[in-house]
Amino acid sequence: MVGFTHIHLNDQFPIELTVYPPSQLGFRFRSSITGKPIERATTAELEKLLAMQHGLESAELDSHLDDMDASPDRWNVYLSLLLPLENVKQNPRYHPEGDALFHSMQVYKLAKQEMPYDEEFLLAALLHDVGKAIDPDDHTLAGLEALEGYITNRTAWLIKHHMEAHKIADRTIGARRRRRLTEHQLFDDLMLLCECDRGGRVPGAIVTEPELALDYIEEIETMFG
Repeated sequence: MVGFTHIHLNDQFPIELTVYPPSQLGFRFRSSITGKPIERATTAELEKLLAMQHGLESAELDSHLDDMDASPDRWNVYLSLLLPLENVKQNPRYHPEGDALFHSMQVYKLAKQEMPYDEEFLLAALLHDVGKAIDPDDHTLAGLEALEGYITNRTAWLIKHHMEAHKIADRTIGARRRRRLTEHQLFDDLMLLCECDRGGRVPGAIVTEPELALDYIEEIETMFG
């Protein structure tokens, strides 16, 4: 079976991409509708199609693409980091629910029940494990590096320390480190995130799609600025 990930980019030029692993580079895919081989396009050909579809001259399209490269939409950045989690299988001993995306959506759902209008907290819940698709050996650091410049200091702090929160709950953390965390102003938020993280491990739970979750959080930003 060929694995793939769908990526929906809802920016100036909305497009849906289907991303396949490198091992399928030479495979000739067929349309599920027509049964015929899917037409291929180089990057230059894709840009030409975009220009035609949106009625732009080549120079205009280049200018728009340069602007998007320089300042990518943070919501698309979040989505691009979330979707690969669907292919991250986790240790069933700790995560009987399944893949890391399903887990993240459960954590987000629980966080929304607790703090429905807290954008920073909801983003921490949704994005806390994005690094697992980048570097499973140090997913916290990998995730923070990928998110640098796209999240607030509060969200970053919660993600940075979410694994230590589990050690606090398990009573396996050193006394000095525990004291430093308990004295921090965000400690209560951190332990609430930990509670959501631990609760998001239910096989077969009903969750929303990541695109809808991001739309909801973006609406909070719009409402409360």
